[in-house]
Amino acid sequence: MVSVPNIQPSDVVINFDVNDISWAAGRTLYTWWDDARGTRYFPARRDFKPATVKSILPDIQLIDVAEHQPEFSVRLIGTRVTEALGFDPTGKTLEQIPNTQQLRKTCDWIVENKKPLLRTNLSFLWSNSELQTCSVLALPLGPEGEQVRMLLLYYRFDTMRTFG
Repeated sequence: MVSVPNIQPSDVVINFDVNDISWAAGRTLYTWWDDARGTRYFPARRDFKPATVKSILPDIQLIDVAEHQPEFSVRLIGTRVTEALGFDPTGKTLEQIPNTQQLRKTCDWIVENKKPLLRTNLSFLWSNSELQTCSVLALPLGPEGEQVRMLLLYYRFDTMRTFG
């Protein structure tokens, strides 16, 4: 594992391939992403067809990246992630959502480096409940593969509490 400046904890993997992802759905999503990008740094949002990964949509989040300022806002969030959070953050910026400092650092790193990031053994801090740990596969998307304009995140909850 490689340390990424300003991102804690140390369970961060950069320069990885599909074999470094330990769960099948993450490998499926990463394979799609890698195939769709071709020779570009990353694929465009228009390349992402949700039907190709329908079974994992409840675990996906799309985050918009503002063009002229380092602001991130939640465009879409899957039902399982919303359930884990206990609220729906759609339309909110990360600054409006509690405990997203580490997510913000992850997003900043991906935008700056134009590379995917794999994080494991994370405490899911967004929620105020006694929650769980998770792993996140974070993939950049953008027009013509030059500027990151969206982040596609897939959450794998390692320990799930029963809700409701």
